[in-house]
Amino acid sequence: MPPASGWKLASELVSSSLCHSGVEGPAPELTVAGDTRSTDVGDGGAIEETKGAAVHVPEGGVLVVGAGSDLSNGVYERAADYNGKWYGKNAATGLEIWWNHGQWRIGNTNDYWYCAVSDEALPPDGGWLVASEVCSENLCHDGVEGPGPTISTY
Repeated sequence: MPPASGWKLASELVSSSLCHSGVEGPAPELTVAGDTRSTDVGDGGAIEETKGAAVHVPEGGVLVVGAGSDLSNGVYERAADYNGKWYGKNAATGLEIWWNHGQWRIGNTNDYWYCAVSDEALPPDGGWLVASEVCSENLCHDGVEGPGPTISTY
């Protein structure tokens, strides 16, 4: 992975004839969190690099990483509010994150993958469990594996 700091604009290091024109500073700073690095892209969003794959997380979105069932990992874009709290959807998988009855949930209606007990306005970064550990089995997706994910909000 690239270093977290020490970045400079190329024009500060080599002949300007070798550099892309119109690039302005400041140079990026990367935030290292576990296996994930975040680069602020200046539009309110971020570029996330997780295990070598870079993804754009739009402003107001969340990034789910580290879940035992890989299909639930990825970018969830804010779609609306539900029950007065953040609600988002993963466009690639159709999975959703929402809050209901004191729990944050990842999955779909009556098909929960992971749950976290929290009354926060945004999905919590930790505390996620396989849904079958905290919800009625008939509401849970079969075959979901631990561990629960870590979530970053933007």
